Amino acid sequence: MFGGRENYYTFHNFIKYFDVEKETWIEEEPIDGVYPPPRYAHTLDLYNDKLIIYNGCVNHRIGKRFNDMWFYNIHEKRFEEIEQKGECPKWIGAD
Repeated sequence: MFGGRENYYTFHNFIKYFDVEKETWIEEEPIDGVYPPPRYAHTLDLYNDKLIIYNGCVNHRIGKRFNDMWFYNIHEKRFEEIEQKGECPKWIGAD
């Protein structure tokens, strides 16, 4: 899982996963310390060995919405912001 909102003023940008064998949550840190901005109401998909994080917001009521895309390489433990070409889908989070 990536990021999320704890309360109205606290947003996260961590990566956590559930270790099935240990039955516990593990927080993973990128090896280079680079993270996307904190957010919630984003999409998260898995493609091969990469998590794909798209859009989201920090506070949609004041217009802090993202239309960016990031890959997280699970094996390399590294985020990379992806340049999107062409017209991007509009922000579709909850209002």
